[in-house]
Amino acid sequence: MQEKPKADETGEKDKQKSRALESAGFIIIRLTDEDVLKNMSGVIQRIEKVVDAIGLSGPPPYPPPAGDK
Repeated sequence: MQEKPKADETGEKDKQKSRALESAGFIIIRLTDEDVLKNMSGVIQRIEKVVDAIGLSGPPPYPPPAGDK
């Protein structure tokens, strides 16, 4: 049986994934399971606020091709 990762290991992996996604141009929005399941209108409002804040008037730019940095 596989051991469950420790919370600090999981948190560090999440941070690494977030940094990688952000460096590729993505914006990370953290939501709780409870909000997604029980407060969808609040989730939608949060997403709308983020979109408004970044001023998206069109689609985001494409990330660079694989291997380009």
